Amino acid sequence: MPAELCGVAVPQASLSKLLPASGGKLSAKASAPGDDLGIVCEVGVDGQQVLSVERERVDSGRSAWNIASYDHRIGQVKSGAGDMIAYVGRAGVSVVPCVRKGARDKSMSTYIRTLKPGREDESAMKALISGYTAALGKQHPC
Repeated sequence: MPAELCGVAVPQASLSKLLPASGGKLSAKASAPGDDLGIVCEVGVDGQQVLSVERERVDSGRSAWNIASYDHRIGQVKSGAGDMIAYVGRAGVSVVPCVRKGARDKSMSTYIRTLKPGREDESAMKALISGYTAALGKQHPC
């Protein structure tokens, strides 16, 4: 079980609930960040991608619900943590404000989604996106 995704610690108990119940070989790989600090991490089980984490800069002031609903077209999203997270059983979105001088007009958005045969679990996704967001916030992204 990976202890981190895209260089950010994740709660392993909630991550394991979203991965397939059976499977042998687990893999995790990340793309290098581009100019906009976009990064993608993929988790695979037995050679099949089952979870994706995408991070990118967005304009500040946008809520996680707004990004989930409009950018990723996720319906029936629940939100929490003061609109910093939004989630459903198969996906989660978060927003962490940039605090560095010169980047305060931006935020870092994370989009986590499960792919078949990954599992949908609303409470596990909420815990995963919440834990990931808290850990990312401590890193002061951007």
